[in-house]
Amino acid sequence: MTLDPEVRAALERRTRHRLASGVEVADIYGSVGGGYGMALDDRLFEWGLDSGERELTDPIHVRLALMAGSRALPELRRLIPSRPAGSLDCARCEGTGKSCWSGHFQWLCEACGGVGWTEPPP
Repeated sequence: MTLDPEVRAALERRTRHRLASGVEVADIYGSVGGGYGMALDDRLFEWGLDSGERELTDPIHVRLALMAGSRALPELRRLIPSRPAGSLDCARCEGTGKSCWSGHFQWLCEACGGVGWTEPPP
C-alpha cells in the first residue's frame, strides 16, 4: 500500500500521537477502548486499553482499520483493495460487511474486515 498525495495530506491534517514504540501516527478511528492510527509511511496500528499497541499486517485487520477510518477520512477508501476475482461473499455478514445485534446495533464485520467478501481459496 502506498500513500498518494491526497491521502498523505488528509493524514497530515489529523491529530497525531506518538505511540509507546516511538512511531508517530495520525488518528483515523477511535472508540472508548481502542482505535486505529496510520503512520505517514503507510503502516497501520491498533491500540487498546487492554492490549497496548500493535502493527496491523494481516489483510483482514488492515481492511477493518481502513474501513473504520474511512468514515472520518474518506480518502482512505482508495487504499481498500478491490474485490478480487474468485472471492466469496462473507459467510458471517452475508456480504454486507456489517454485523449487528438485535437488529439495532451495527458494527463492521470482523470476519471480512467490513468489505463483505473473503479472499478466494488457494
